Amino acid sequence: MIASSGGTEERAQELADGFQRQLLTLVVEQEKLEGQNEWIIVRGTDTPPDKRTSVSMPNDFKNFFDKHQLELASLPRETFNLLLDLFKKDLDGIEDLYNPDPGLFVFRKWGLERRLGTTATAHVAAMRAEIETLKEALPKTSPFVLGVKDKDLTSSPTSSCTCAAARPTSDPRCRATSSVC
Repeated sequence: MIASSGGTEERAQELADGFQRQLLTLVVEQEKLEGQNEWIIVRGTDTPPDKRTSVSMPNDFKNFFDKHQLELASLPRETFNLLLDLFKKDLDGIEDLYNPDPGLFVFRKWGLERRLGTTATAHVAAMRAEIETLKEALPKTSPFVLGVKDKDLTSSPTSSCTCAAARPTSDPRCRATSSVC
């Protein structure tokens, strides 16, 4: 793009440095907003976010404030989409909700491994070999089948009791004199 319009390497480096400064500024701004949102969630108390207490509820039920009812600070849409496209997932492709394409600066599997140095590559290979030996050392599991069996109603006199203790019945499986069926 720059070369086709007659640009120089110095101009390209200048643009790249400007983009890097802008990107670092946006990352710092996003981190500040996340910190502010933590304090908004705490609702202005002097309690730091990691020492939050729950809202008192009946029966000692622990309930923390519902984050979905708060108005949290956020970046403008274009800025947020830029950070999302660079660091989380690709926004230009077909949207796959379960396995989205990684962002521009996200490296996984082979894309990450090919950028490792020789020491790190040797360490990863040694860890994989150790995992394989540990998998082989695991005991073989015996095959099993999950099954369901009908309950035998003849063995227990109270197996299908539906009566209440205060309501006598002629059902021999119920003990009308007991408080428990």
